[in-house]
Amino acid sequence: MRELISLSVANAWDAMRNEDPVGAFEWLANVPEGDEEILRSQVHYALGKRAMSEGRWPVAEEQFGQASRLASMPTAQVRVGLLRKRSPLLSSATWMKLRTTVDPPDRLPHDGAAPLASIWACGAYYAWHKRGAPWSRFVRMAKKPSDDHEDRAALTKLGAGFMCRYILEETPLLREVDAVVPVPADPQRYSERLFSLPDELASAIQSQLAVPQVRKALRHTGTGVELRGLSWSERRRAVRELLEIGEYDSERWPSVLVVDDVITSGATMKECARLLLAGGAKAVHGVALAHTEG
Repeated sequence: MRELISLSVANAWDAMRNEDPVGAFEWLANVPEGDEEILRSQVHYALGKRAMSEGRWPVAEEQFGQASRLASMPTAQVRVGLLRKRSPLLSSATWMKLRTTVDPPDRLPHDGAAPLASIWACGAYYAWHKRGAPWSRFVRMAKKPSDDHEDRAALTKLGAGFMCRYILEETPLLREVDAVVPVPADPQRYSERLFSLPDELASAIQSQLAVPQVRKALRHTGTGVELRGLSWSERRRAVRELLEIGEYDSERWPSVLVVDDVITSGATMKECARLLLAGGAKAVHGVALAHTEG
């Protein structure tokens, strides 16, 4: 009997390493209740993330609750709280209507942006060619909103809602990540606008998708380096002066989603990933409203 239990535990750990929490759960059926509670907790947590990626919110809450009860897992408990007060997603009708107006980011390879594990964008942004495309016009307005607070709130709500629905419907990110981190704003620009679109996007991901936001994981150094107009190689060098690691707990948030408004060269996203990985992250993914395509 002990041999069967030991074999089942070993196979459950192997299943978890192979990202198969369902298989791990089945192997643990051979293990007496009360044994291997840390492993059981990790399995339930992974099953909770899988349920979230499928939009099964009550199942996700139940799995995270099980994870937090079996072992000390503050991350799971935080997510239970977020799920219980989760804000509504963009309606299916609005999502489908908007989706038809957004050109796909064909030049963005989801798995070709090392050290990022994956990188995603809701749509294509055209700075020159096809500049008048609907999503490009929307992104320009969202990045530089008017002083009218109602207009700003409406633009932000629509863009953030679209991103959340995009993450759920078209990416595997919810089964991968434990926390969301916004690309930090330039302090001077923030003091002028009192607004940061990446912060707003990250807040929406927390409220609508129950992914905890770790706002201070990265810091902007405030050096004032201007990236616009630089070549890709110049951007890569310059961005290292702009960002630094902040208050980041890699044990609590091992897999991170970095969120930005627009990906141009990818230099900023990659630098965020480099810093977080150096700080102990196991994996870093990226998502933005748009990717510059021309």
